[in-house]
Amino acid sequence: MSDHEILNVILNRMNHQDRTLDEIKNQQSDMKQKLDTHMQMEADIRPSIDELIGVLKGSKFIGRIVFWLCSIAGAAWGFIVWSRDHIKIS
Repeated sequence: MSDHEILNVILNRMNHQDRTLDEIKNQQSDMKQKLDTHMQMEADIRPSIDELIGVLKGSKFIGRIVFWLCSIAGAAWGFIVWSRDHIKIS
């Protein structure tokens, strides 16, 4: 290959790199726009999500209280029924 052909090959590769870099820059610009949109949407929705998390934590706490109260009430009722049958007060 002559020097001129080698130089043409090198120039073609460099031109291809320039086009590729331009495409990458355009894709990054599009990605930045999408990210900005997403961040704006997240800022609008965030308070609702925080409220839902609070409700979920509250419902778990209430569920635990109800479970313990039902367990205690069941044990107390069982003791009352047992004592009626087994303890005779004259």
